[in-house]
Amino acid sequence: MVGVNKGEKFLPDSLPLDRKWEHPFMKFDYTSAMHEDAHASDVSNLPGPIPTNVEVQYFHVLQKHGDFSGMAPTYAFINDSTMITLSFGRANTTLLLLDIKDTIKVLDDVSVPGRGNKMLELAGKKGRSKIFSNTAGGAYSYLSGRDKVYIPGANNNIIRVKVVDRMFDKDDIATINLKEQIEAANMDDEFVKAKDGVNLLTALMPDVHGNIWFTSRKGVIGMIHRNDKTPSGCPKVYGTFIQKFGLKEKLERPINSEVTDNEFDSYTREDTASNEMRQKFRKQFKYDHSNAEEIQNSFSVGENGVYIVTNNSIYIGAYRGFIRFSSD
Repeated sequence: MVGVNKGEKFLPDSLPLDRKWEHPFMKFDYTSAMHEDAHASDVSNLPGPIPTNVEVQYFHVLQKHGDFSGMAPTYAFINDSTMITLSFGRANTTLLLLDIKDTIKVLDDVSVPGRGNKMLELAGKKGRSKIFSNTAGGAYSYLSGRDKVYIPGANNNIIRVKVVDRMFDKDDIATINLKEQIEAANMDDEFVKAKDGVNLLTALMPDVHGNIWFTSRKGVIGMIHRNDKTPSGCPKVYGTFIQKFGLKEKLERPINSEVTDNEFDSYTREDTASNEMRQKFRKQFKYDHSNAEEIQNSFSVGENGVYIVTNNSIYIGAYRGFIRFSSD
């Protein structure tokens, strides 16, 4: 904002720099994730443009056979002149490496699994808003300090792509499949049948030890252990379905009354509850896919753990497990 003093224009003093924590496994001093950094601060210490030197460029990648265009809501920087972004098109998603010195141009690209939307599905205002109400498919990626981008793919794969000499190393692209862990949230047919009931991998962030934490839309939180391996040499994956954490307390909120332990046990015990009892349970507690716990955003990482916010609660994840804090 430009101020005016006695007819003369002046610029206000710069804001003090944000004290940044240097995450040992994320790019430091540059934007490395959707929300800037490990703390998800959305605050950059890099200088912005001032009114005397502003230059705006419009960059548009033309379609190639209907797959290579879309919106690019997230970005990260390799250095001052090289940027990474993801372009979300109708059918596919494209990882782009851009030169941003003078005129923006594409240095390299890699196709990653997309959401597979059809043209008619995105027609009109409701169709376009559908894109913004689904955060799965790569938006919450991150860039490591070794110039490796980790992407939560739309097919529940984590994809790792390395940048070498301003090009993607296409001979060293690695993936790990999380289908088994993510589908743990599809236990209830009511969620699966719902129009918004598809459960997908949403966000990735590394902890201070280099373990990769992940979340899904319908409440799966998990971790890929960096050093703990299976007999075949693959990293071990740990996951949990947080819908069951503090479930009794969560159910009492919409009905604004207490639920007895016997009543709660009779409805929720998997070995004794019938379909009829489950339907009664949903009706009594106003419990359906519309008010189930969801994670639709990324999360923060600190020196002591990861911090995940749902539409119901706040969770702190550490190496030995989770501590849940109520949003009240």
